[in-house]
Amino acid sequence: MMIRFLILIVSVLAFVVVATPARAQTQEELPPQTRTPITTERANSYYAQCMAADDQRMSDEAQAELCSCTSVKMMSRFSMEELDIIGKPTKLGKELMHKMQTQVYGPCMQTAAQDLLFNECMRDKKIMDFDLRDMPKLCRCMSKRSAAYLETDGEAMMRSILAHNPDLRDPLPAIMSSPSFRQQASNNLFSCLREGTSE
Repeated sequence: MMIRFLILIVSVLAFVVVATPARAQTQEELPPQTRTPITTERANSYYAQCMAADDQRMSDEAQAELCSCTSVKMMSRFSMEELDIIGKPTKLGKELMHKMQTQVYGPCMQTAAQDLLFNECMRDKKIMDFDLRDMPKLCRCMSKRSAAYLETDGEAMMRSILAHNPDLRDPLPAIMSSPSFRQQASNNLFSCLREGTSE
């Protein structure tokens, strides 16, 4: 199955190619003091392109939060010069793509993962067999608690994932299938059950 989240990654690369003017030098040739901060205008342009890449796996609200989070983190973690190089078929281009996946996408996957976990939970026949009065409440509780884990641990999780799969392009399914994340979801499901599915 084609991974639709790849569209969001592609939007980053399209944003870089279209929005970044050519420079005579690359980041490798530039001293650190010449690193140019990403402007608000550039970040807003990225946000618009990110939102235009419609990912059907998540709600519009979740995609808006993802795009907003990644645009803010991109401003704080990258320079204009780095945007010239990210994704290029060079050692530094690959390193910067990994930086984007770990430092930008890793901690920003919370709402997307919450959407996916909730939908997965609502379709789970094993959970349906619990014969709950309020299955949506249980699924909201579990997905919200599990996704919160990414806010603090998403970056470390992405580093671990990339160590085993350095050519990864779509971080979302890799996070969703991560053993540590699945264990968090399982633990939270039973915690929410024990607590009467309170959020």
